[in-house]
Amino acid sequence: MTPKTRTRCWILLSILSLGTAVYLSLLIQSARYTILDHAFRIAPLTFAVLATASFLSLTVCWIAVGRFEARATGRPVADPLIKGIPALLPFALGWGSPLLLSHYITRGDFRTRLAILGLLILAAFVIPTAARLGRGPSNIRTAMELARNGFGSWPRRKKITVLFLAALLIYNLAAFALVAQGITFSGDEPNYLITADSLYYDRDINLADNYAEQDYFHFYSKEDNPRLKLGIYGRAGKAGRDHIYPINLPGISFLMLPYYGLSQFFSGKLLTFILKSSLSVWAALLGVQVYLLAAERWKDERISLTLWGVYSFTCPILFYAIHLYPEVPVAFLGLLIYRKLSAEKPLRTPVYLGLGFLLATFFWFGVKFNLIFWPLLAVAVYHIWRTPGARRKLAAFAAFPILSTVLFYLYVYSLYGTFSPFSI
Repeated sequence: MTPKTRTRCWILLSILSLGTAVYLSLLIQSARYTILDHAFRIAPLTFAVLATASFLSLTVCWIAVGRFEARATGRPVADPLIKGIPALLPFALGWGSPLLLSHYITRGDFRTRLAILGLLILAAFVIPTAARLGRGPSNIRTAMELARNGFGSWPRRKKITVLFLAALLIYNLAAFALVAQGITFSGDEPNYLITADSLYYDRDINLADNYAEQDYFHFYSKEDNPRLKLGIYGRAGKAGRDHIYPINLPGISFLMLPYYGLSQFFSGKLLTFILKSSLSVWAALLGVQVYLLAAERWKDERISLTLWGVYSFTCPILFYAIHLYPEVPVAFLGLLIYRKLSAEKPLRTPVYLGLGFLLATFFWFGVKFNLIFWPLLAVAVYHIWRTPGARRKLAAFAAFPILSTVLFYLYVYSLYGTFSPFSI
């Protein structure tokens, strides 16, 4: 490395160190932020200490990366030093951290944004660096290749079992982390839960008595929320004000029933955890469907595993996996139906009957899922029509959707005295 190049590296290190110091200064200040006072101020002494510490740390990282690369490649130490600089470039994102103050909501929200930015910076440094250094026979890249090749040799049933259990474990750990911080239920979650409560205790979906008797304390702690009053999220039926039916359709509440019954034997955070994690199994199953679809389409283990990992552990799936909403179960059912219908090998008639039953459940999770039901039905007709014995298979597939449609409108009429689904 020439003296001129080395000088440029030190200048770049200084710029990166100052950006890191900006990020750290903001992180320290944010602990005192309020809704009115959240301006970014540079305290000269603190900033100087942080900049110096950042400079020394990044220098150590720079030299260490260079030395490790020298060992991996067998080239002189001086050559890879300059190649260690690009690995540190993610730390320049620290300069942008004050931009996170835009649209300031709360101190906690802002600190969460800072934490996410910090994790992204570290990931952008660690992952490419590990990939750069993975060039020898006993390095990270080789280990990952061996692990992937070993996984690829497993039977399919074993693969999907491992993927399912891995995702389920991670989702439950995420739910545990939320509950440990005192987070309970928000948004539409309590509305789905009070319907589950009515199904469990009263065997109906008339919520008038559940609201009147404050049955929401079956899943909220009365000690922690003594003044809580859950607003009525329902509509009076044709039988009068003593018959309040949920605006949210009861499909997701039915799915939660086993967990809801189990939760009633416990209290506090354990009860909340059981309910919060109750739909994680569907998210894990959804990830398996993504893996299987990719494996069947491209027959490439790397692509399949990458799609499974990215899809399963990023938003929105990771968010929905630890909350109580119908989107993930419907996504799982929809992807399963599509994967089976579009498979190269035609299915037997009983399988089409079962797939039709799964599609028929969409009505009961929410009126909005009509937007998926009808296109998926059209896709099914298209694929089945191209198979031998199409008429018989179409009749089998359409039987439950037709029956479900009729029952749904009868359900609406029995509650509200009209066939309009908007009455819900």
